[in-house]
Amino acid sequence: MQPAVTLSREDLWKSLAIALMTLDHVGWLFFPEALWFRAIGRLCVPIWLFYAGYHAHSLGTRVLLPAIVAVTLFDLAMGEHGQLVPPVTILLTIYLCKWLLARGWLSDPMERAPLSLAMACMVLAPMTALVTEYGSSVFLFAVFGYAVRHGHAALTRWPMVLAAMVGFLAVHQVFFPFSGLQYLCIGGGVLAVCYGLMQYGTGELQLKLPIIARVPLRLLGRNSLRYYVLHKLVLQSAAKFA
Repeated sequence: MQPAVTLSREDLWKSLAIALMTLDHVGWLFFPEALWFRAIGRLCVPIWLFYAGYHAHSLGTRVLLPAIVAVTLFDLAMGEHGQLVPPVTILLTIYLCKWLLARGWLSDPMERAPLSLAMACMVLAPMTALVTEYGSSVFLFAVFGYAVRHGHAALTRWPMVLAAMVGFLAVHQVFFPFSGLQYLCIGGGVLAVCYGLMQYGTGELQLKLPIIARVPLRLLGRNSLRYYVLHKLVLQSAAKFA
């Protein structure tokens, strides 16, 4: 008898993040005037950074750093960022968050002065967005994931989420011409995603999905880094040479 194909909560959340990210990048490359693609697609960011913090104990250097180098070299070759602005990938932001948490440079301030950490990351977000994708506000999504992993109280988690949302919106206000309704969608979506993640639990899910749905969801959820690199190469190449 073949073993059952099971799904975890992480499989589902990462599959959702992949769908949102793909929508975002399709809008960026093929429909730049259709900003709803970007506004909805932005909601993948808190999911990716949540898992960066949730799995901060594992830096993933052997797979993450080569992926960062590959994507950066590809961006340089494609000329996506121009000559004066260095290419910045969300993978670098993810690695930086994991490294800072592992070193205690984010986790220790969260333990001692969570409100000060939240305010600092929120205020500095637009400026730091020049050197890390989405700026320091998204560090708070990683701290939120770390707090969930280690069982910190909601009193510690929610200031991180709210400050991250405000800083995240501030970064987008600087770099994206979204409408008020689109900003409302991003802000509300971030809160909804984080509320869902706050209820996070581990273990396999007993979902009554047909195997034709379970297999791709499991495959995507457990190979999200490979998907990121591959889909970026394919979509940017298609947009460049179409």
